[in-house]
Amino acid sequence: MNSNSTEVPEKDKFISFLHALEGDIYFKQKFESFNIFEAVGMNHYEIRHSNALSVLLDPRSGLGVGDAILKKFLRHFFARYDAGKEHLMFELASYEDVKVWREYKHIDLVILSEINEQIFVIENKVKSSESDGQLERYQKIVQEDFKGFRPFYIYLTPDEESPTKDSWKPMSYQMLYDALKGFINESKAELTSDAIVFIEHYLVLLERKVIDDKDLFEKASVLYEKHKAVVDFIIQKGLPEQQQRN
Repeated sequence: MNSNSTEVPEKDKFISFLHALEGDIYFKQKFESFNIFEAVGMNHYEIRHSNALSVLLDPRSGLGVGDAILKKFLRHFFARYDAGKEHLMFELASYEDVKVWREYKHIDLVILSEINEQIFVIENKVKSSESDGQLERYQKIVQEDFKGFRPFYIYLTPDEESPTKDSWKPMSYQMLYDALKGFINESKAELTSDAIVFIEHYLVLLERKVIDDKDLFEKASVLYEKHKAVVDFIIQKGLPEQQQRN
């Protein structure tokens, strides 16, 4: 027998595997449920993710959550990069006055708080990397246009990729996900149905397309161990349409 071949599993093992998939509500919700962001082709488009972020982080976006999500997100930032006085002042501060700009002189997101004299600059990278001198150019713009404000530079990527300039602090989409998940778990009863749909659908998009979903991996591992022979066979042989193309 060819050492690379895989023995064909018995028919009842295929049936058992199919029943496990069809009867598992978790996997159905993960992969088959309708998602508004996928429907509009958002997936890995940075500009569309930035648009969603501007809605989530802007207290005046109409989502009706005030500065709660912004503070959840920034709490992750300050907890990691500024554990001193700035972190303490942040916890006591209000960010209801925040103004959010999209694509301000090509900068993905600019978040300005006049009351707190702070400006948060977010460069968002989902499936691309920074271009030569990009971050330095953006810093010069902020320094020239927002004198008197303390800048915080955030480099947001799926895997917490390190930027080329130390003044930019890496943050991951997992941190954003945790902030959103924590917020909706705590505040769902107080939110409008529109806000719940927007946030939950964006969380699902992140789970499917951007972050490493640990819960999904654990459940998939359990499923694989129970149906290893069938899964291995499918991986090696491919689906019927793949075999036809080959």
